[in-house]
Amino acid sequence: MTIRTRITLLYAGTATAQRRFAANVAHELRTPLATGRTLLEVAAAHPERCDLPELRTVNERGAELVDALLDLARAGHGLTNPVPTDLAVVTAQALANLDPGGRASVTVADGRLTVTNTGPLIPAELTGRLFEPFVRSAGRTRPAGHGLGLTIARAVVTAHHGTITASPNPDGGLTVDVRF
Repeated sequence: MTIRTRITLLYAGTATAQRRFAANVAHELRTPLATGRTLLEVAAAHPERCDLPELRTVNERGAELVDALLDLARAGHGLTNPVPTDLAVVTAQALANLDPGGRASVTVADGRLTVTNTGPLIPAELTGRLFEPFVRSAGRTRPAGHGLGLTIARAVVTAHHGTITASPNPDGGLTVDVRF
């Protein structure tokens, strides 16, 4: 295989990945928009059946997706002005903002950050794919999340010249290991 062929194949793979990403973004945005449109149409036809809390939830989900995509875009551009940060402080703040019902622990030591959480059982063969955009352990029907968290984490870690891996826990959830 010539160098030209390798470059062409690499570019084709990149273009395919970009098309897949764009299709996934369109799908992810289409769902809350279509749901919101339906709720608005019902409200216009039957104001007494207007479900404002549901409409707000759908709208917030779309806004969260756009925010996550913007975070991913920013992380993918690398660092322009890196600032030393105490990971112990940042992780303590993140842990303080977790939703009830699950558990997470964070260890920070010697250029290494390890996050262990509870959750559903995750097949070992799926863990590597969880870093891909819109891949979720429970599929697209899961009520929360967009499948971008680990994608954003990988982009941030890569921008800091680190590595990130994930492994399933025997009782469910993941252990994510970041090394800088």
